[in-house]
Formats: sequence, structure tokens, C-alpha cells
Amino acid sequence: SVNIFGTVINAQTLEQAVPAAAPGIRRIMLIENKANYESMDFREDTLYIYCHGFFSPKELKFLSALTGIADENTEYLHWGDLDLGGIRIFLYNQRKLFPGLRPYRMDEAEYKAAVEGGAGIPLKKEKKEKLQKLDAGCLEKLKRLILENEMEIEQESLLSAENRTKY
Repeated sequence: SVNIFGTVINAQTLEQAVPAAAPGIRRIMLIENKANYESMDFREDTLYIYCHGFFSPKELKFLSALTGIADENTEYLHWGDLDLGGIRIFLYNQRKLFPGLRPYRMDEAEYKAAVEGGAGIPLKKEKKEKLQKLDAGCLEKLKRLILENEMEIEQESLLSAENRTKY
């Protein structure tokens, strides 16, 4: 079996590093939550990046170089919290890094299953007001669900034996 490992790149390394090649990479997936990142069933053709929230300028510079070395058919995905912060981080990454970025497991089915499973966190008034004003782009349906149900979902609550992914 092939062992697939991750690595940590510190700020000093990011200042000097430049991605040189991405052979065999067909998919780049940003994952907001560390527990979800660590629980992934990794695939050889996918570069998984734990994004921890908003990327720093050094991280943006390094990661933006990926589009120059990735195959033109590379798929860009983002998996984040089903809440105001998750939507904002997705939009930021789509705007700053990968224009073709698409949401992963941030849809109606995932949201409804999580709420039905008791994973919802009551939406606070100040977040509701900010969410109402936000242009959520392709996550507009998720935004509407959050506002209608007045519930947010933390990404790590989607972790369970039946919800783990092999993507």
C-alpha cells in the first residue's frame, strides 16, 4: 500500500518556497477544520490543504502559484463550516486563490442531515444580520437555509462513521 503523508510548512519556508510541480494531482481540496483534514481518506490524485480559516499573505502567495503548475483540468474544492465564517472563507479563497473553486459538502443535503442529526448551533443575532447582508455567491442556498433554520453547522460535527468521505 502507498503511504500518503502531510507536512507543515512554516512562515520562513513559505517566504522562499515555490511549488515546482504537481504531477498526478487532479484535485486540490481546501479543508477548514483540522479534525476533518486529519480524518480524510486521502487519495493520491488529490492535494489536501488544511486552511485553518483565512490564509495569510505568505500562504496566499505560495498557494496561488499552484494554479500555474496544476493541470488545466484540476478541480478546486473547499470544505468548510456551514456558517457565516465558512461562507466568507470560501468566497475569500475563490476570489484570492482559485476562481474555479467549488464547495464540497456545503450543500442542502449536508446541512439538512446535520440539523436533523442535532448538530445545529443557534444563529446569533449579530451573525444573522451580517449573513443577511452577505452576497454568498454560489453558496446563496446554504445562506438561505442557515437564515431559515437559524442554525449554523460546525464542519467537525459532520464527522461520524457514516459521514466520512473517500473523496
